[in-house]
Amino acid sequence: MKKSKLFISFFILFIAFTIFISATEYWEYKLLGDRYFYLKDYAKSIEYYEKALQLNPNYPEVYFKLGQIYKIKGLFDIALFYYNKSIELKNYFQIKESVTLVYYDISEIYFYQKKYSKFLTTLETLLSSDRYYQYINIQYFRIITSIPREYSIYSKAYFRIGYYYFFSGMYEKSINYFLYSYHLKYRESVSYWLLSKCFFSIGDQSEYKKTESIAYQTSKELQKFDEKIKWKKIPLQKEYLIAIEKFINEFHGYYYLAD
Repeated sequence: MKKSKLFISFFILFIAFTIFISATEYWEYKLLGDRYFYLKDYAKSIEYYEKALQLNPNYPEVYFKLGQIYKIKGLFDIALFYYNKSIELKNYFQIKESVTLVYYDISEIYFYQKKYSKFLTTLETLLSSDRYYQYINIQYFRIITSIPREYSIYSKAYFRIGYYYFFSGMYEKSINYFLYSYHLKYRESVSYWLLSKCFFSIGDQSEYKKTESIAYQTSKELQKFDEKIKWKKIPLQKEYLIAIEKFINEFHGYYYLAD
C-alpha cells in the first residue's frame, strides 16, 4: 500500500514537473519569437513561434504574431489562416482586448484585396461585441445622447466603415459611423471633417456648418487643405475625393487602407 501511494505521489510530481518544463520552454520560444519579430528577422521568428506551438497549440497570441508576419510578407491566405486560428482561441487571449487587433488586421487584408463585403462583415462581427453598436441605425442627432465621449477599442472599426462608405459615395450611411468614431475618440478632427462633407452632400446646411467649424477648430491643417483645394467649387467630385484620400494618408503619416 505504501509503495502504491509512493508511486502515485511520484507520478503526480513527474506530471507536474513535465508540465512546468513544457510551459517554461514554451515561454522561452515565445519570447525568442517576439524578439526576432521586433528585429524583423521573420524567418527566425517563425521558427521559434512554431516551436512554441508544438509545446502548446492553444495560445492565440502566437497565431496572431504568425498572421502578422505573413501579412507583412504579403502572403495573405496564410496570414488569414493564422488570424482565424487565433480567433478560434480568442477566449484564451491573456489580454482579452487583443482580439480586436486580429479583426483589424483581417479587415485590412480584405480591403487590400478589394473584398469589401468581407471587409465590412469582419468589422461588423467585431462591433457586435460593442454594447453601443445597437444604436448605429438610429437618427444621428439621437446618437449624441446615446454614446459616451470616451475612448473605445472599437472606435477604429467605426471609422473604417465610415471611411469605406464615404469613399464609395454612400455619404448618408457614413454619418453615424463618423459620429461614433468622433465620440469614441478616434481621429476626432478627421471624423468631424468627413462628417461635415457628408452633411453637405445630403443638403443639411445647419449640421454641415456646425461640424465643419468644430473640425477646423481642432485642426487648422484641415482648414488650410480645404482653402487650398477650394472644395466648395468642386464638392465631392472625383478629383476632390482623390485629393482628400491622399491628404488623409499624409496627415496621419502612413498609408491608410488604400492601394
